[in-house]
Amino acid sequence: MPSFWRIYSAAAKNSESGLMQALSIPQTRRALISLSSLAVLISFFLPAVYAANIGTVVPVMGIVADLIYDSARNLVYLANSSRSEVDIYSVGERRLVGSVVTGTLPSSLALSPDLSTLYVASAGSNTINTINLNTRQRGNDYNVGSRPDAIAVGNDGKVVILGTGGLQRLDTATGRITPVPISPPPTPPGGLLNIPGAIITNSTFAGLVTTASGNLIIGRSINLTVPGAANRLFVYEVASGVVLRSRNVTGLASILSASTDGSRFMAGPLLFDTQTLTILGRTGNVLNANLGGGSAFSVDGNSVYASFNNAAACCAQTPINPLNPNNPQNPATPGVVFPGGGGGFPGGGFGGGGVPPAPAQSQQTVAVLQILRSSSLTPQLGLRLAEQITSKIIASPDGQYLFATSTSGLMVIPVGQLNNLPILDVSSTNVVLSRDMCNRTIASATVQIRNAGGGRMTFAAAVNSTSPTATATPVILNQRSGVAPATLTISFDPRTTAARGTSQYVVVLTSPEAVNIEPPILVNFNFRDVTDRGTIIPLNGVGVDMQMDAARQLIYVANYTLGQIEVFSLASQTFLSPIRVGNRPLSMAMVNPSTLVVANFGSENLSVVDLDAMQEVDQISMGPIPLSTNLPLFPRYIAASSNAILFSVSPLPAAGVLPGNGQVWQLSLLTRSAFPRLDLGVGSVNAIQGRNVLTAAADGSGILIADAGTNMMATLRVYDPIADTFPILRFAAVPQFRGVAAAGSDGSYYVVENAVFNTVLGSQGALASAAGLPLPQAASANAFGVAIANNFAVRVQSGVPQSLQRFNLATFQQDTQVSLPELVTDISPAQSGATPTGGAPPRQWPPRVTALEIGVNNQTQILPHGLVFDGSNNVYLLTWSGLTAVSLAQTGERAPSFQASGVVNTATRSRRISPGSLISILGSNLADAASASGPPLPRLLGGVCVTANEMAIPLINTSPTQIDAQLPPELAATRGVTLTVRSQRLGLVSPGVLVPLSASSPGVLSLDVNGTKTAAIIHGADFALVTPDYPAERDETLILYAAGLGPVNPRVAAGEAASADPFSVTTESVEVTIGGHPYPVLWSGLAPGMVGIYQINLYVPGDRAQGDDLPVFITAGGAASATDDAPLTSVH
Repeated sequence: MPSFWRIYSAAAKNSESGLMQALSIPQTRRALISLSSLAVLISFFLPAVYAANIGTVVPVMGIVADLIYDSARNLVYLANSSRSEVDIYSVGERRLVGSVVTGTLPSSLALSPDLSTLYVASAGSNTINTINLNTRQRGNDYNVGSRPDAIAVGNDGKVVILGTGGLQRLDTATGRITPVPISPPPTPPGGLLNIPGAIITNSTFAGLVTTASGNLIIGRSINLTVPGAANRLFVYEVASGVVLRSRNVTGLASILSASTDGSRFMAGPLLFDTQTLTILGRTGNVLNANLGGGSAFSVDGNSVYASFNNAAACCAQTPINPLNPNNPQNPATPGVVFPGGGGGFPGGGFGGGGVPPAPAQSQQTVAVLQILRSSSLTPQLGLRLAEQITSKIIASPDGQYLFATSTSGLMVIPVGQLNNLPILDVSSTNVVLSRDMCNRTIASATVQIRNAGGGRMTFAAAVNSTSPTATATPVILNQRSGVAPATLTISFDPRTTAARGTSQYVVVLTSPEAVNIEPPILVNFNFRDVTDRGTIIPLNGVGVDMQMDAARQLIYVANYTLGQIEVFSLASQTFLSPIRVGNRPLSMAMVNPSTLVVANFGSENLSVVDLDAMQEVDQISMGPIPLSTNLPLFPRYIAASSNAILFSVSPLPAAGVLPGNGQVWQLSLLTRSAFPRLDLGVGSVNAIQGRNVLTAAADGSGILIADAGTNMMATLRVYDPIADTFPILRFAAVPQFRGVAAAGSDGSYYVVENAVFNTVLGSQGALASAAGLPLPQAASANAFGVAIANNFAVRVQSGVPQSLQRFNLATFQQDTQVSLPELVTDISPAQSGATPTGGAPPRQWPPRVTALEIGVNNQTQILPHGLVFDGSNNVYLLTWSGLTAVSLAQTGERAPSFQASGVVNTATRSRRISPGSLISILGSNLADAASASGPPLPRLLGGVCVTANEMAIPLINTSPTQIDAQLPPELAATRGVTLTVRSQRLGLVSPGVLVPLSASSPGVLSLDVNGTKTAAIIHGADFALVTPDYPAERDETLILYAAGLGPVNPRVAAGEAASADPFSVTTESVEVTIGGHPYPVLWSGLAPGMVGIYQINLYVPGDRAQGDDLPVFITAGGAASATDDAPLTSVH
């Protein structure tokens, strides 16, 4: 709202005459001008964000209240309220070229159909002034006798006036002014609940807009004569001179624009249908008469340009790309580090060969102009602006320019040149990288960075850190800057984390040339155990509801933020082309095999989708509800029975607040109408609490409605389609209701949270119970979703990880449980964007702004249909990253099994092992038979991996009864190690087995030679094995192979072969005795080219013991090899 209106509003509370007297004082007018100039000055000292802006700001001395474009002369006329004049801006010359004095406080402008006369409504002098545009001379003045807030001219040339005197029509040929009555709105539908208007505030000023054809004028009237009386939104027909229809709209902003064909128009943040005056969409979550901003339709009618100031009225416009903190509409994303200044970009600064100078006027971005889909107001693109738009936007008839009132005066935005301006785009905004405990290799994905416009565009990329205290992030980018087009490789190093589940990070892209709000990239890193079952399919946007179409083998997902229905193919396991629907689709119901109905929470209509054509074919509106004593009611949850389609409605809640009481409405496809139910059973008024869910039996035999208020105690009622009423009601039936509800295929069972009810809501038991447990432990029994098919219930059990359980509803026995790879999607505003404890990355999705729209602060809300079950062991769930497909089919195999006593030193076969040792695990059902081909040793072999303290270790050989492996040298010898065999092939895991460790565990490697356990000693001269036939002799050098001699320097990574340059030498003292006599150790260390094998070079002394069965012993770090059954060697 411009300063003029704010000052006018304050003065109007006293008297109109007092206002005119005040503004007639020169000091007051100078003060207004100074305030405007000061606002411009202050704006330049706001924190700057490194980015380009689209448009040119034209400073105007004074306050611009209205503007209009003269296509014949390529001029824009500006109503300068504080200077009582019309300023003239030349689009071609890009400057102000003159002015014409008007009456006091010019507030609104209109052009004659032949573009020869400009009409000016001067609110301060209660006159309509005329200006001859050929001579730029002021002509006749017409005294209205009341304050003219707004004027418009239709194709008949008459001036329509709206203000404190109501709606009037001026015939300039005769000078006659006649009143035009505004017909009352239609009677609201019967049974409408009276809902107090807690959010909408009052507005003081009227507004008018003419459609391009000039046959209709849309207005918002005011009522100053009757305190508290409703203002009206109306449609005036020029040809007949009458108001065709109206709707009470107290509190709606008088910021109006109309589509070229006149079928739709904007009033404040709402999109209306001209024929019915129902709401087709909303830009945000609040209706506020005092917000600043403006809107305009594109010439082709496909888009709406809109900018509303969230600082003036919170949440009037939902931010586009809500994870991008380089956006004045967004709060900062936790841990985000912005890419650096100009030096961080190729070419530096704003360079940008071929980029026109107009869009990159300033580095400072303070506002966003969104381009929205005109059918539903779904955001498509956000353009950066250097100033706030204050009250109005108009488009030139050729679609090349937008002209808007702004903080400094006028803003000229060349939207027709968008194809020539840099626009940063990406191939995907959602990346999923997945690894499990058997595979901790780096995971990578690529995203294409594209320039959707023209010119040269550079970019920089950065990643939000793990926590505010973290100095590094596990997400790796292959480049931090570049020139589009480019391929950005996003990698994740799973060795830096052991957190099970999905961690979310944001890759923030910035460009000094791009004129749009850059789309960020959500990176979901999923780290799982091999037992976690499910395939994750990424989904852009926020999925909030699912519907199974078994006949077509499809699943439909309501995408709340993108205004469309995603279509997922069960056959190909991929998403197909989406179906566009209305604003903010929240729930769906298949009302017959070929029809899907979608409840759009952002509009007063429901979308009807033809499933054979895969497109929206109709929108059925709710009867227009007055926006005065009632807030608009928006559809929430829908369900279909064999007789009636029912849906819940609720008023628009404040951000993070439970909606007020709502109602149950009925939809008729036959009559294309929607209306409230007269009651919810005999003696029961039609009112339900703010948290409500509808779910229907698949055969149409009944609909369950569960609703709860702030106390989360749910009331249940069942709709009987045969009796067409609600015969069954249970008050306070389910405590801690969070939205979990499901109906059996034939209506014989209903599940709400963990409670199971029969067809008449008789309690049958519970799938899980928290009775008697304190609150922290009770939360462990929470369900995070439920679905029913074929007498089985599938529920999501809370925990980390969450698990999917299947129950037989006849016996209440659980027969299957599998762990999920990531958490299911819930709506928890307190968690979205908040930094958790323990240094974990913050949860980024759904974005906090969306969570606050549909959730409640400090509560967790479960998506009512966040999982679907096909009855054939396949479950599909909405999860953090998108859609997860899970099979409940049983493997029929047994899990690997071994005991601590079965973990032995490979060299000595004793239980003494140390870091770096070669070990053998003896057990059953361990693995398939396989052998490593050579170093580096694999972590996955024979379908399994072995983890030591949750880290996969190198494997040498595997079989069903034995696994040979190497312990990592970096293990701490002071503690034991937990070993686990994980079968990736079967998805089964052995219990963890704790095994003690020693600092060293020396052992002599041996071979079987003719039935004798022979030490692995070779002659240094020819590398032949020392045997009785070729014994060791005095003064020669021998090479003894051993294991478990402890740490070496430099260290060799687990599974890697030791190097010969440099050698890795033992750090502990090593001693060798043969036949009871010590042998001089010339050198000891890891054997080059081998994994985990040590080499000791010995000198054969003269005082040696001689024989063919001399025992060999090793001591390392104070620990000795086994003395019983020691390997033997021959020395002569």
